[in-house]
Amino acid sequence: MPLEKNFNLNNIKNRYPIWQGGMGIGVSLTELASAVGIEGGIGTVSSVSLDQLVRNRLLAEGEKVEDVAPCRMGVVEAVERETSDTKQKAGVAAVNIMVALPSTYEQSVEGAIRGGADAIVSGAGPPFALPGIAEKVTGTKDYEINLIP
Repeated sequence: MPLEKNFNLNNIKNRYPIWQGGMGIGVSLTELASAVGIEGGIGTVSSVSLDQLVRNRLLAEGEKVEDVAPCRMGVVEAVERETSDTKQKAGVAAVNIMVALPSTYEQSVEGAIRGGADAIVSGAGPPFALPGIAEKVTGTKDYEINLIP
């Protein structure tokens, strides 16, 4: 019996009903999320510490990075870059953003949206502000991003 089944969410159509969860601090990055997406599932990037992790990856790849604090790039820029790199490689990108990190929550949502995220998974607390932030960033109530509590 084949596993292949359609999995449809707003603007996401994948070959397999497999969604890789966002595991924080360096586990769920572009490399893992892209591999899952390339194989037909939905890969999820964790937004935790991306301002440090993406900075280090870009520097290792020889890119210039502007630090906004010692050893940290901007949160919006880091999440945007990790999201867009994942989507470019895999065709689909989800981002897990924890409500429990209020100092970076709104910036992470903005970066995910600017990076072209197909879905934002938000937990570790009730994501009451998520729809309002998405509306603010996109400029419309009719955004096409899947917001998943």
